[in-house]
Amino acid sequence: VRKSLAFVCFLLMLILFLYVSCAHKGDWANHVGWEELPFDTLPAASDYPDEDAIILLDEGKTEIIGDDQIPLSTFERHRIVKILKTSGQHFANVTIPYKPPSKVEFIRARTISPNGEITVLERDDIYDVSLYPQYIFYSDQRAKIFTLPAIENGSIIEYEYRVRSSNHGISSAWRFQNYVPTLKSRYSVVAPSHWDIHYNTYNIDITPSIVKMPTGFKSTYAWEVDRVSALVSEYGMPSLNDCGARIEIAPVSINEWKDVGVWYHSIFDDQVNKLGAIKETAAELTLNCKNDYEKMERI
Repeated sequence: VRKSLAFVCFLLMLILFLYVSCAHKGDWANHVGWEELPFDTLPAASDYPDEDAIILLDEGKTEIIGDDQIPLSTFERHRIVKILKTSGQHFANVTIPYKPPSKVEFIRARTISPNGEITVLERDDIYDVSLYPQYIFYSDQRAKIFTLPAIENGSIIEYEYRVRSSNHGISSAWRFQNYVPTLKSRYSVVAPSHWDIHYNTYNIDITPSIVKMPTGFKSTYAWEVDRVSALVSEYGMPSLNDCGARIEIAPVSINEWKDVGVWYHSIFDDQVNKLGAIKETAAELTLNCKNDYEKMERI
């Protein structure tokens, strides 16, 4: 009964989200209404003469939707970038990695020209591809990719999406810093209040604002920073993930090594149980083979 009620609640939330998304579709194509980013006061290229682009807003949220019986989680991303130079137009190429059975939902993106004209990304221009096509052993790693339309210097790109996972998410991380300046970056985690959220910050000193709720409700941890300087690229330097300001969240719902073992066992248990059948099939195929070469040919 508990599982059924939780599933019904999830469906109702999904229907409500779809309704709100459709109601605001017209606004997305015809109106720019950023409360914290007044369009007429945004920085210009003259304010950042040495930069290719500037990230106006970068925000993400991880939320645990299900409980211990029905593990579900979502990650939402919203990003606004102003293109200052031609060399900054690469921000219009967006890649959203995911791994089935996770799903990428509700992608929408638009370009706002310097004179305020809005061009919305068409759904047919979003492609589902292999994230690592050159590596056959990573064929399950997928990505949604798209390029925002009508890009020119001075234009603004904005996109958002949601990734839904049929688990609680083994770990989470957020990068506050990029190779271009960031005006505002925020990240939040919403999880059942009885779960402890452990985290580490790197190359930045920041503490979260915490809204702690009683058992049975969800608590929110939020980190926010303003005016993050660009990370200066140097030859041979470690990756941005290692050098940039970031936060890493310890695996939620995992409090001891036993929990790690249970999670890890769930990944390979199915494959291990199939080894016997694989051996039997290989033995049948290679019956009466004279050498290993003949066995390989037969298989």
